[in-house]
Amino acid sequence: MKRIQYYFFLPASLVLLLISCARTVLDPTQSSGNWVLSPNDFVGDQRTAACAFTVGNVAYIGTGYNLAKNIRYSDLYSYDPTKGSNGSWTQLANAPANFTPRSNAVAFAIGTNGYITTGQDNYNNFLNDMWQYNTITNTWVQKASFAGTPRIDALAFSIGNLGYLLCGYDGGSNKKDSWQYDPNSDTWSLTPTQFTGSKRQGGIVFVYQNKAYIVTGTNNGEVNDFTVFDPSNTTSPWNQLRPITNVSTDTYDDLYTNIIRDHGVGFVLGDSAYITTGQNGSYNISTWGYDFKNDLWFQKTNFERAGRSGAVGFSVAGRAFVTTGASGSAYYDDLNEWFPYQPYNPND
Repeated sequence: MKRIQYYFFLPASLVLLLISCARTVLDPTQSSGNWVLSPNDFVGDQRTAACAFTVGNVAYIGTGYNLAKNIRYSDLYSYDPTKGSNGSWTQLANAPANFTPRSNAVAFAIGTNGYITTGQDNYNNFLNDMWQYNTITNTWVQKASFAGTPRIDALAFSIGNLGYLLCGYDGGSNKKDSWQYDPNSDTWSLTPTQFTGSKRQGGIVFVYQNKAYIVTGTNNGEVNDFTVFDPSNTTSPWNQLRPITNVSTDTYDDLYTNIIRDHGVGFVLGDSAYITTGQNGSYNISTWGYDFKNDLWFQKTNFERAGRSGAVGFSVAGRAFVTTGASGSAYYDDLNEWFPYQPYNPND
Protein backbone atom coordinates (compact mmCIF):
# COMPACT_ATOMS: atom_id res chain seq x y z
CA MET A 1 0.00 0.00 0.00
CA LYS A 2 1.26 3.45 -0.90
CA ARG A 3 0.64 6.49 1.27
CA ILE A 4 1.48 10.14 0.79
CA GLN A 5 1.62 12.50 3.75
CA TYR A 6 0.36 16.04 3.16
CA TYR A 7 -1.54 18.55 5.19
CA PHE A 8 -5.04 18.27 3.87
CA PHE A 9 -8.46 16.96 4.65
CA LEU A 10 -11.43 17.31 2.38
CA PRO A 11 -14.58 15.35 3.22
CA ALA A 12 -16.56 13.81 0.43
CA SER A 13 -19.73 12.05 -0.08
CA LEU A 14 -19.89 9.13 -1.76
CA VAL A 15 -22.55 8.00 -3.15
CA LEU A 16 -23.14 5.17 -4.35
CA LEU A 17 -25.69 3.06 -5.96
CA LEU A 18 -25.20 -0.47 -5.31
CA ILE A 19 -26.63 -3.88 -6.12
CA SER A 20 -27.93 -6.57 -3.81
CA CYS A 21 -26.71 -10.10 -4.20
CA ALA A 22 -28.09 -13.60 -3.93
CA ARG A 23 -29.91 -14.51 -0.75
CA THR A 24 -27.90 -16.44 1.81
CA VAL A 25 -29.04 -18.74 4.60
CA LEU A 26 -26.43 -17.32 6.97
CA ASP A 27 -27.36 -14.71 9.55
CA PRO A 28 -24.85 -11.84 9.43
CA THR A 29 -25.76 -10.78 12.96
CA GLN A 30 -24.26 -14.03 14.27
CA SER A 31 -20.70 -13.43 13.06
CA SER A 32 -18.45 -10.47 13.63
CA GLY A 33 -17.20 -10.06 10.08
CA ASN A 34 -13.70 -9.57 8.74
CA TRP A 35 -11.90 -6.93 6.67
CA VAL A 36 -9.20 -8.31 4.36
CA LEU A 37 -6.55 -6.10 2.77
CA SER A 38 -6.25 -6.87 -0.93
CA PRO A 39 -2.75 -6.92 -2.49
CA ASN A 40 -4.26 -5.13 -5.50
CA ASP A 41 -4.43 -1.45 -4.49
CA PHE A 42 -6.39 1.16 -6.39
CA VAL A 43 -4.08 1.99 -9.31
CA GLY A 44 -4.81 5.70 -9.58
CA ASP A 45 -3.32 8.42 -7.39
CA GLN A 46 -4.25 8.35 -3.72
CA ARG A 47 -7.27 10.60 -3.34
CA THR A 48 -10.33 11.58 -1.42
CA ALA A 49 -13.77 12.78 -2.53
CA ALA A 50 -13.97 10.45 -5.55
CA CYS A 51 -17.25 9.03 -6.86
CA ALA A 52 -18.23 5.55 -7.99
CA PHE A 53 -20.89 3.57 -9.82
CA THR A 54 -21.33 -0.08 -10.79
CA VAL A 55 -22.45 -1.71 -14.03
CA GLY A 56 -22.77 -5.48 -14.12
CA ASN A 57 -19.78 -7.08 -12.41
CA VAL A 58 -17.58 -4.01 -12.68
CA ALA A 59 -17.11 -0.98 -10.42
CA TYR A 60 -16.03 2.39 -11.82
CA ILE A 61 -14.15 4.97 -9.71
CA GLY A 62 -13.07 8.43 -10.77
CA THR A 63 -12.63 12.12 -10.04
CA GLY A 64 -11.57 13.26 -6.57
CA TYR A 65 -8.80 15.39 -5.09
CA ASN A 66 -5.09 15.07 -4.31
CA LEU A 67 -3.23 17.91 -2.64
CA ALA A 68 0.17 16.50 -3.63
CA LYS A 69 -0.47 17.72 -7.18
CA ASN A 70 -2.93 20.41 -6.11
CA ILE A 71 -5.42 19.20 -8.71
CA ARG A 72 -8.78 17.58 -9.01
CA TYR A 73 -9.21 14.66 -11.37
CA SER A 74 -11.13 13.81 -14.52
CA ASP A 75 -9.85 10.23 -14.73
CA LEU A 76 -11.80 6.99 -14.45
CA TYR A 77 -10.80 3.43 -13.51
CA SER A 78 -12.66 0.14 -13.51
CA TYR A 79 -12.28 -2.76 -11.10
CA ASP A 80 -13.46 -6.25 -12.00
CA PRO A 81 -13.14 -8.63 -9.02
CA THR A 82 -13.85 -11.66 -11.22
CA LYS A 83 -10.60 -11.31 -13.20
CA GLY A 84 -7.46 -12.90 -11.80
CA SER A 85 -6.90 -13.98 -8.23
CA ASN A 86 -7.17 -10.45 -6.83
CA GLY A 87 -9.31 -8.70 -9.41
CA SER A 88 -8.17 -6.40 -12.19
CA TRP A 89 -7.90 -2.60 -12.42
CA THR A 90 -8.07 -0.82 -15.79
CA GLN A 91 -7.53 2.85 -16.53
CA LEU A 92 -10.28 4.04 -18.85
CA ALA A 93 -10.62 7.02 -21.16
CA ASN A 94 -10.27 10.31 -19.34
CA ALA A 95 -13.22 12.64 -19.61
CA PRO A 96 -13.07 15.16 -22.49
CA ALA A 97 -11.09 18.38 -22.23
CA ASN A 98 -14.23 20.40 -21.47
CA PHE A 99 -15.07 18.17 -18.50
CA THR A 100 -14.12 20.15 -15.39
CA PRO A 101 -11.92 18.09 -13.07
CA ARG A 102 -13.75 17.81 -9.77
CA SER A 103 -14.14 16.36 -6.32
CA ASN A 104 -17.20 15.80 -4.12
CA ALA A 105 -19.29 14.79 -7.14
CA VAL A 106 -21.92 12.05 -7.28
CA ALA A 107 -22.48 9.21 -9.72
CA PHE A 108 -25.18 6.73 -10.67
CA ALA A 109 -25.70 4.14 -13.40
CA ILE A 110 -28.63 3.43 -15.71
CA GLY A 111 -28.29 0.43 -17.98
CA THR A 112 -24.73 0.27 -19.26
CA ASN A 113 -24.09 3.99 -18.78
CA GLY A 114 -22.67 5.81 -15.80
CA TYR A 115 -23.42 9.45 -15.00
CA ILE A 116 -21.26 11.92 -13.06
CA THR A 117 -22.57 15.31 -11.95
CA THR A 118 -22.15 18.19 -9.48
CA GLY A 119 -18.96 18.62 -7.43
CA GLN A 120 -16.31 21.30 -6.93
CA ASP A 121 -13.45 22.50 -9.15
CA ASN A 122 -9.94 23.70 -8.32
CA TYR A 123 -11.18 27.27 -7.82
CA ASN A 124 -13.87 26.33 -5.28
CA ASN A 125 -16.66 26.76 -7.83
CA PHE A 126 -19.60 24.39 -7.40
CA LEU A 127 -20.72 22.52 -10.52
CA ASN A 128 -23.96 21.22 -12.03
CA ASP A 129 -22.88 19.87 -15.43
CA MET A 130 -23.44 16.16 -16.09
CA TRP A 131 -21.52 13.64 -18.17
CA GLN A 132 -22.43 10.16 -19.37
CA TYR A 133 -19.80 7.45 -19.60
CA ASN A 134 -20.63 4.55 -21.94
CA THR A 135 -19.10 1.39 -20.46
CA ILE A 136 -19.43 -0.46 -23.78
CA THR A 137 -17.66 2.05 -26.02
CA ASN A 138 -15.39 3.67 -23.37
CA THR A 139 -16.60 7.12 -24.44
CA TRP A 140 -18.00 10.26 -22.79
CA VAL A 141 -20.93 12.49 -23.79
CA GLN A 142 -22.15 15.63 -22.06
CA LYS A 143 -25.80 15.50 -20.99
CA ALA A 144 -28.32 17.94 -19.55
CA SER A 145 -26.97 19.78 -16.54
CA PHE A 146 -28.46 19.04 -13.16
CA ALA A 147 -31.40 21.44 -12.78
CA GLY A 148 -30.92 22.24 -9.10
CA THR A 149 -28.34 24.58 -7.63
CA PRO A 150 -24.71 23.56 -8.16
CA ARG A 151 -23.54 21.65 -5.08
CA ILE A 152 -21.18 19.23 -3.41
CA ASP A 153 -21.64 16.18 -1.18
CA ALA A 154 -25.08 15.29 -2.56
CA LEU A 155 -26.63 11.81 -2.75
CA ALA A 156 -27.37 9.97 -5.99
CA PHE A 157 -28.79 6.60 -7.00
CA SER A 158 -30.84 4.95 -9.72
CA ILE A 159 -33.96 2.79 -9.63
CA GLY A 160 -35.30 1.35 -12.85
CA ASN A 161 -34.78 3.76 -15.73
CA LEU A 162 -34.47 6.92 -13.65
CA GLY A 163 -31.60 8.54 -11.79
CA TYR A 164 -32.12 10.52 -8.60
CA LEU A 165 -30.17 13.28 -6.83
CA LEU A 166 -30.94 14.94 -3.52
CA CYS A 167 -29.49 16.91 -0.63
CA GLY A 168 -25.92 18.28 -0.60
CA TYR A 169 -24.47 21.71 0.08
CA ASP A 170 -24.73 24.56 -2.46
CA GLY A 171 -22.46 27.10 -0.79
CA GLY A 172 -25.31 28.81 1.02
CA SER A 173 -27.03 26.01 2.89
CA ASN A 174 -27.52 22.29 3.14
CA LYS A 175 -30.31 21.11 0.88
CA LYS A 176 -33.16 18.59 1.00
CA ASP A 177 -34.62 18.99 -2.49
CA SER A 178 -34.97 15.81 -4.56
CA TRP A 179 -34.67 15.50 -8.33
CA GLN A 180 -35.03 12.79 -10.96
CA TYR A 181 -33.31 12.33 -14.30
CA ASP A 182 -34.88 10.64 -17.35
CA PRO A 183 -32.17 9.52 -19.82
CA ASN A 184 -34.74 8.96 -22.58
CA SER A 185 -35.63 12.65 -22.70
CA ASP A 186 -32.33 13.85 -21.16
CA THR A 187 -34.25 15.99 -18.67
CA TRP A 188 -34.17 16.74 -14.95
CA SER A 189 -37.28 17.47 -12.90
CA LEU A 190 -38.23 17.70 -9.25
CA THR A 191 -39.59 14.41 -7.88
CA PRO A 192 -43.40 14.64 -7.68
CA THR A 193 -43.15 14.30 -3.90
CA GLN A 194 -40.16 15.90 -2.22
CA PHE A 195 -37.76 14.18 0.16
CA THR A 196 -39.18 14.23 3.72
CA GLY A 197 -35.98 13.67 5.70
CA SER A 198 -33.60 16.22 7.14
CA LYS A 199 -31.46 18.37 4.88
CA ARG A 200 -27.86 17.18 4.89
CA GLN A 201 -24.52 16.83 3.20
CA GLY A 202 -22.20 13.83 3.26
CA GLY A 203 -24.91 11.22 3.77
CA ILE A 204 -25.10 7.61 2.59
CA VAL A 205 -27.61 6.01 0.23
CA PHE A 206 -27.99 2.34 -0.65
CA VAL A 207 -30.53 0.58 -2.86
CA TYR A 208 -32.23 -2.72 -2.09
CA GLN A 209 -35.15 -4.33 -3.95
CA ASN A 210 -35.95 -1.13 -5.87
CA LYS A 211 -36.05 1.03 -2.75
CA ALA A 212 -33.47 3.63 -1.73
CA TYR A 213 -32.42 4.14 1.89
CA ILE A 214 -31.04 7.54 2.94
CA VAL A 215 -29.13 7.72 6.22
CA THR A 216 -26.39 9.64 8.08
CA GLY A 217 -24.88 12.98 7.08
CA THR A 218 -24.45 16.31 8.78
CA ASN A 219 -26.54 19.46 9.13
CA ASN A 220 -25.04 21.55 11.94
CA GLY A 221 -24.38 18.22 13.64
CA GLU A 222 -24.94 14.61 12.71
CA VAL A 223 -28.48 13.76 11.59
CA ASN A 224 -30.14 10.65 13.00
CA ASP A 225 -33.18 10.18 10.78
CA PHE A 226 -33.52 7.30 8.32
CA THR A 227 -35.70 7.54 5.22
CA VAL A 228 -36.78 4.97 2.66
CA PHE A 229 -37.85 5.90 -0.87
CA ASP A 230 -40.19 3.62 -2.83
CA PRO A 231 -40.98 5.12 -6.25
CA SER A 232 -43.72 2.53 -6.83
CA ASN A 233 -45.67 4.13 -3.98
CA THR A 234 -46.96 7.14 -5.87
CA THR A 235 -49.04 8.40 -2.93
CA SER A 236 -46.35 8.40 -0.24
CA PRO A 237 -42.95 7.43 -1.68
CA TRP A 238 -40.85 8.78 1.22
CA ASN A 239 -41.29 7.18 4.62
CA GLN A 240 -39.40 7.42 7.89
CA LEU A 241 -37.79 4.38 9.48
CA ARG A 242 -36.59 4.27 13.06
CA PRO A 243 -33.82 6.76 14.00
CA ILE A 244 -30.23 5.55 14.26
CA THR A 245 -29.64 6.83 17.80
CA ASN A 246 -31.04 5.71 21.14
CA VAL A 247 -34.21 7.79 21.28
CA SER A 248 -36.87 5.23 22.16
CA THR A 249 -37.84 3.70 25.51
CA ASP A 250 -37.42 0.22 23.98
CA THR A 251 -34.22 -1.81 24.23
CA TYR A 252 -33.58 -2.38 20.50
CA ASP A 253 -31.66 0.90 20.15
CA ASP A 254 -29.79 0.92 23.46
CA LEU A 255 -26.49 0.17 21.68
CA TYR A 256 -27.00 2.68 18.85
CA THR A 257 -24.08 4.77 20.10
CA ASN A 258 -21.88 5.31 17.04
CA ILE A 259 -23.95 4.79 13.89
CA ILE A 260 -24.27 8.51 13.16
CA ARG A 261 -21.51 9.97 10.99
CA ASP A 262 -20.92 11.96 7.84
CA HIS A 263 -18.92 11.22 4.69
CA GLY A 264 -18.91 7.47 5.31
CA VAL A 265 -19.66 4.71 2.81
CA GLY A 266 -22.47 2.21 2.47
CA PHE A 267 -23.30 -0.81 0.33
CA VAL A 268 -25.66 -3.78 0.13
CA LEU A 269 -24.41 -7.34 0.36
CA GLY A 270 -26.92 -10.17 0.37
CA ASP A 271 -29.98 -9.19 2.41
CA SER A 272 -28.19 -6.65 4.60
CA ALA A 273 -26.71 -3.21 4.15
CA TYR A 274 -23.48 -2.07 5.77
CA ILE A 275 -22.00 1.33 6.57
CA THR A 276 -18.46 2.12 7.71
CA THR A 277 -15.77 4.85 7.88
CA GLY A 278 -16.64 8.55 7.91
CA GLN A 279 -16.37 10.99 10.77
CA ASN A 280 -18.23 12.20 13.83
CA GLY A 281 -15.86 14.47 15.68
CA SER A 282 -13.14 11.92 15.04
CA TYR A 283 -12.79 9.34 12.29
CA ASN A 284 -15.44 6.67 12.71
CA ILE A 285 -14.22 3.13 12.03
CA SER A 286 -17.30 1.36 13.40
CA THR A 287 -19.10 -0.93 10.96
CA TRP A 288 -22.85 -1.43 11.25
CA GLY A 289 -25.17 -3.75 9.40
CA TYR A 290 -28.83 -3.08 8.70
CA ASP A 291 -31.55 -5.74 8.70
CA PHE A 292 -34.09 -4.66 6.07
CA LYS A 293 -36.78 -7.05 7.23
CA ASN A 294 -36.83 -5.92 10.86
CA ASP A 295 -35.61 -2.32 10.54
CA LEU A 296 -32.77 -3.05 12.98
CA TRP A 297 -29.06 -2.18 13.07
CA PHE A 298 -26.39 -4.55 14.38
CA GLN A 299 -22.71 -3.82 15.05
CA LYS A 300 -19.95 -5.67 13.23
CA THR A 301 -16.15 -5.66 13.22
CA ASN A 302 -14.62 -2.20 13.00
CA PHE A 303 -12.98 -1.17 9.75
CA GLU A 304 -9.49 -2.58 10.25
CA ARG A 305 -7.38 0.01 8.47
CA ALA A 306 -6.84 3.70 9.24
CA GLY A 307 -10.01 5.65 9.89
CA ARG A 308 -10.89 7.92 7.01
CA SER A 309 -13.44 10.15 5.39
CA GLY A 310 -14.27 10.56 1.72
CA ALA A 311 -13.67 6.93 0.76
CA VAL A 312 -15.73 5.04 -1.80
CA GLY A 313 -17.55 1.80 -1.07
CA PHE A 314 -19.24 -0.53 -3.52
CA SER A 315 -20.64 -4.02 -3.87
CA VAL A 316 -20.19 -5.88 -7.13
CA ALA A 317 -20.24 -9.52 -8.23
CA GLY A 318 -21.41 -10.58 -4.77
CA ARG A 319 -18.48 -8.90 -3.03
CA ALA A 320 -17.98 -5.60 -1.21
CA PHE A 321 -15.01 -3.21 -1.07
CA VAL A 322 -13.83 0.09 0.40
CA THR A 323 -10.96 2.14 -1.07
CA THR A 324 -9.38 5.62 -1.17
CA GLY A 325 -10.25 8.39 1.32
CA ALA A 326 -8.21 10.62 3.60
CA SER A 327 -7.51 11.17 7.28
CA GLY A 328 -5.88 14.40 8.27
CA SER A 329 -2.76 14.66 6.11
CA ALA A 330 -2.81 11.06 4.81
CA TYR A 331 -4.34 9.82 1.57
CA TYR A 332 -5.11 6.17 0.86
CA ASP A 333 -5.28 3.81 -2.10
CA ASP A 334 -5.66 0.51 -0.21
CA LEU A 335 -8.43 -1.85 -1.28
CA ASN A 336 -10.28 -3.57 1.57
CA GLU A 337 -12.76 -6.39 1.10
CA TRP A 338 -15.59 -7.00 3.57
CA PHE A 339 -16.58 -10.54 4.58
CA PRO A 340 -19.60 -10.20 6.90
CA TYR A 341 -19.84 -13.92 7.69
CA GLN A 342 -16.22 -14.54 8.62
CA PRO A 343 -14.87 -14.28 12.17
CA TYR A 344 -12.56 -11.38 12.85
CA ASN A 345 -8.92 -12.06 11.95
CA PRO A 346 -6.44 -9.31 12.94
CA ASN A 347 -3.72 -10.75 10.72
CA ASP A 348 -5.22 -10.11 7.28
